[in-house]
Amino acid sequence: MNIFLRLLITLIWSSLVCDPAPAQELRIKLAHSAAPNSVMALCAEQFASAVKKSQIDVQLYGAGSLVPFNQLLASVASAQIEMALMPLTSANASPEFGIFELPFLIQDRGHVRRIRSELVSKFLAPAAQTKGVRILAMWEDGFRDITTSSKPIKSPGDLKGLKLRVLPTPWMQTAFSNLGATLVMTSFAEVPGALQRGIIDGQESPLAAIEFLKLYEVQKYLSLTRHTYTPAFLIVSRSFFERLSQPQQATLTEQAAGIQDHCLDLGSDKEISVVENLKTKMDINFVNLQPFRAASEDIYANFAKSTPSGRSLIELVKLSTYGTGGGGDPCPLGQCRCSNNTCSKDCCK
Repeated sequence: MNIFLRLLITLIWSSLVCDPAPAQELRIKLAHSAAPNSVMALCAEQFASAVKKSQIDVQLYGAGSLVPFNQLLASVASAQIEMALMPLTSANASPEFGIFELPFLIQDRGHVRRIRSELVSKFLAPAAQTKGVRILAMWEDGFRDITTSSKPIKSPGDLKGLKLRVLPTPWMQTAFSNLGATLVMTSFAEVPGALQRGIIDGQESPLAAIEFLKLYEVQKYLSLTRHTYTPAFLIVSRSFFERLSQPQQATLTEQAAGIQDHCLDLGSDKEISVVENLKTKMDINFVNLQPFRAASEDIYANFAKSTPSGRSLIELVKLSTYGTGGGGDPCPLGQCRCSNNTCSKDCCK
């Protein structure tokens, strides 16, 4: 073979071996409906930053800018978009997610940490798989509280006859109906106007939403009932995920799970700062949860009977509480119930 031809072949082969082409960046669309600077939005930003180091470009579309909330799950399941961050409920996903709609059951963020792994791996992840999506992580939207115009909520009797807008899911509606509230169906976007016109007397939502919508302009009282905890699930299209390489799958899974505790801490810090801000605008009261929890035992029993794995879900949540089991005097914001029935920030870990 011509010596020059051999040299050319050698040079070409060396360039292929020594200077491989850079790996192609994977691009993913992640949509959510959360407001800017919310816990959900901040966690999504941190996740996108973390996976960027592994040649994965997660493009964020918040505040419903890409897909409306009621279409998010279907859009991910069909792989029209690759990922979403959203609450999953018994209404939009599977009956098992109703565990987060049962009132006065989740105690605090320490309680969330204790149940999260088993809850997701054993019950929620398999349920999500049947809908065509995979759960990568359980982050948070937050605890939900009640605002009212005429009186604070201190006992179950204070809810009787109250015209209340609640999250439109079956268990939430049943829970507040059983406690005597008169439910008024309206979209959350219409809540401020409905409160101003007296169509409803109150509503329930996370503290961040109360602050963002300036409900203090039309509501006098904020009762820290913390009646439900709403997680935000980071989900990915099952069909899309299965087409990825193992390193890409591992990066998405590990980075999503790796910031779960950070999102809980962020939620706690945000909660404290929002309450401090709202103290100057509303009358705020903590609520003794024991009477509310006692009044909710029937709905726990109904959930256990009517939901797949419902009894096991209830047992998991109840057996993992400390001290009062979610009732009695609540711990101060930023603290959690310890196994010795005291309150401490350390027991949130």
